[in-house]
Amino acid sequence: MQPIRKVQSATHFKAVMAPSRDNPNVNKKHLTPCSPGDAGAIEKNWMDVDGDELLEPPLTVVRILFLLFFKRKGPMLNQIICSLLGRLLELHFEEQANSEPGRSEPASQVY
Repeated sequence: MQPIRKVQSATHFKAVMAPSRDNPNVNKKHLTPCSPGDAGAIEKNWMDVDGDELLEPPLTVVRILFLLFFKRKGPMLNQIICSLLGRLLELHFEEQANSEPGRSEPASQVY
């Protein structure tokens, strides 16, 4: 439900190229929610965007953990979520380091 909420509460959208829903081999211009300060931000609400043009934001594991962390109360749950979020960020940085060409240091040293 979070991507839907983000679309419904958005005040600005920006144009992005993404695969067409009709033909995934063809890229098409879509509008996706963005921050008002983003380059190319257009002031609109979701009712102004055509359904074929709308690109819902992806729901990522980082976003889920972020929402859980701030929506839930309780020291034990927060401790578990912090631990999971920390490990997830470590994995993310390792993945980023391994995908960057020319990087010589091991991924475990990149933070």
